Amino acid sequence: PADSPATVESKSLKLYLNSLNHHDFDSVSHAIAVITEDVSQCVGATVVLSLLPVTDVGGITTELTGVNIPACPLGVEVGIITPEHLSISPRKGNVVSEQLISHSLRSLCPVTSQPDWGSLLIEYTGQQIDHDSVARYLSGYREHQGFHEQCLEQIFSDLMALPLDKLLVAAFYQRRGGIDITPWRSSEPLPMSPQRLGRQ
Repeated sequence: PADSPATVESKSLKLYLNSLNHHDFDSVSHAIAVITEDVSQCVGATVVLSLLPVTDVGGITTELTGVNIPACPLGVEVGIITPEHLSISPRKGNVVSEQLISHSLRSLCPVTSQPDWGSLLIEYTGQQIDHDSVARYLSGYREHQGFHEQCLEQIFSDLMALPLDKLLVAAFYQRRGGIDITPWRSSEPLPMSPQRLGRQ
């Protein structure tokens, strides 16, 4: 849950679920009960788990809408995260509500150095963020080694340093190891249940 005192790092959750690969449960409900209990103990809060048949997965995918932030601009040095490059649009004083999306989020696994690709959603209300500054800033993650949750937390924290009233950031990473990794961070209660993109 969003208000739990702890969270499960995605790689450890993947390892835990993979440890159950050859385990023989009495029923689906038994498997749900065991996993729910184990994860609830880990995060210190009650976790709710639902299992969907494969035939129902298509009904829960969605696509992001908003202003598309282009990929890394030419001439921008990648691999160096520079939050000081984030800026407000020159038309200062205009309060806007908008959604920015990028399908070129990339970081590296700190354990294997393999690339992790994802889509990023930035939804905010406040003085308008300069879109080019976001593109330059996100390019710094392309060679950055960090877990998905850490990258998302840093992006959220760096954006919150701008004069914003509300902010939600979500990263929809492509699958590795068989589980979705979709960290969310919001200054307000989450307005919706976490979703899955078709590209995941």
